[in-house]
Amino acid sequence: MEVILESRGGHDGAATGGHYGSWARIWASREGITKITIIKDEHSFTPGRLAYHKDTVIIDVVPNENFNEEKDYILCEHKRSPNPFLGGSSSREYYELLFGKKMPAWADFPKAWSCWVRNFEVQGSAIKHILKKVPTAKEYIEYAQRKTAKGTITNAWLEVAEHCEKVTGKKLGDIRGSGTWTAVDAMPIRIAQRLGGWKPPVPRPVYGERDAVLVASPYKLPK
Repeated sequence: MEVILESRGGHDGAATGGHYGSWARIWASREGITKITIIKDEHSFTPGRLAYHKDTVIIDVVPNENFNEEKDYILCEHKRSPNPFLGGSSSREYYELLFGKKMPAWADFPKAWSCWVRNFEVQGSAIKHILKKVPTAKEYIEYAQRKTAKGTITNAWLEVAEHCEKVTGKKLGDIRGSGTWTAVDAMPIRIAQRLGGWKPPVPRPVYGERDAVLVASPYKLPK
């Protein structure tokens, strides 16, 4: 199966400099069950006032004769290096099962977490808890719920948190998370949790430690 392992670039300008774009890592349930071939490995650099670079690595990933269809798995972890200076630059990441019959629980967690965060009951319960603790936060919450752009939503929930801190005297810490849409959607949940006493109506997913072997990445190319 063909996988784009690296597709990042950028230049040294202040607005869009750095190393941004899509990349990936390949994980296997154990050593010695994959065969990986490099299809394309290109790195270009254009000197100048805004020196530009582009890195592209494409590989072919297949299981070898040691792969056990019933027990083993090979995953692709799709990642993205967002441009912090460019509005709307995505940082969405997810796992894809390439070979094997079942996605391991640790790799399925991001999807399960995203579904839990966006659950209507969970969101509603978190907001009700905030209002129970800080009734005067109602206007701030309603304002946050009316916003549609990621940046304005984030700032609005930060204002909710700041108001809650002033009223309760309790420091809530940084509630922004990683900057993904899921992280933004989780902001009211973080506020509810840190105010204390909130119990979600739906059990939150359990995070499991990654139990796999890294077999390929832009920093670990097959020989």
